[in-house]
Amino acid sequence: MRRHALGSEVTVRVRRWLICAAAVIPTAVAIWYVPPPSPRVNASGRKYDPIEDDPAMKPILEAADREPERRLANDPPDLKAQLGYCHRIWATKKAILREKYGVNWQTPPELNPRTALD
Repeated sequence: MRRHALGSEVTVRVRRWLICAAAVIPTAVAIWYVPPPSPRVNASGRKYDPIEDDPAMKPILEAADREPERRLANDPPDLKAQLGYCHRIWATKKAILREKYGVNWQTPPELNPRTALD
C-alpha cells in the first residue's frame, strides 16, 4: 500500500478532528433532544399526561374527546357496556391526536401500567 508523503500528518489531523467531533456531537444531540415532561398525579393518585394542563392544548384535547364518540358510534351497545371499553376509546383518542394534530398523548394505562383501569 502506498503512503502519501503527508500520511502521518493527515492521520494526526483526522484523529484530532474525530476527537473534537466526539466531544461536540453528544452536546449537539443533547440540545436537540428534549425529554417529555414527566407525568403528573391527579387527586385519585393516578398519573396523567402533563399536556392536559396546557391551556393551549385544551381546545385540541376537547375536540379529540368528542371524536372517538363519532368514530365508535357504530359499535354495538353490548360492546360499549363491556368492561375495558374505555381502552378502545383511549386508543382511538391517541390515534386522533397523533394523526390530526401531531400530538403524542399518553393514555392512562400507559402511565399507570400496574393499575387496573376500566
